[in-house]
Amino acid sequence: MNPLVLGTARRFLAHASAVQLHLTQLVSIGPGETRQKLHRDQMAFDLYPFPANYHVQCNTMWALTDFTIDNGATHICAGTSAMTDDDAALVPSFQAELPRGAVLLYDGKVLHGGGANNSDGPRHGVNLTYSVGWVRQEENQFLSCPPEVARTLDDELLKLMGYQQGAFALGYVGDQQDPLAVLRGTDEKTRLVGDYADQSDAYGAFVDDLPDV
Repeated sequence: MNPLVLGTARRFLAHASAVQLHLTQLVSIGPGETRQKLHRDQMAFDLYPFPANYHVQCNTMWALTDFTIDNGATHICAGTSAMTDDDAALVPSFQAELPRGAVLLYDGKVLHGGGANNSDGPRHGVNLTYSVGWVRQEENQFLSCPPEVARTLDDELLKLMGYQQGAFALGYVGDQQDPLAVLRGTDEKTRLVGDYADQSDAYGAFVDDLPDV
């Protein structure tokens, strides 16, 4: 919920109706670990070939220890987001050295991977990933955080976890009840398509063409 990072993720993914938490993960690279294979995180979506100009993820890596070349700082192949795999494979990587407490932001298309740890101590980082609201979350937030725990959390955090509409007609419960309302024990309905008219030109055109009732 860091306001600067969350604001950045929402701005980067503003082409979608909603932004959600995609993954929470502690990543530890121990001494002697080899370099991770370079990859794009969006491969999790069944390797679907999203258009080069459409992003589904905004990722962060928070350094819990200093990230150095020796202890496995993340390799990034800058500029590869819009490249084919063959072209991207020719781009040299650099390692994102970070002091403890710093955060690295990167999109789901860029080639990257953890480095080899040639030091005598572990490299710890927290990977918090955001995605557009209409894709399935990599981590199942509703089971990772069971309802009895979820009910103790703030509404804005719960919405980010997925207790909201992912887009029009996505994520409702039963007779189109709002998921956060169901968790809280009320019976509010989800938003109607007319409420999305300002979201995009496509929604606006669809709403304008609806017959008057």
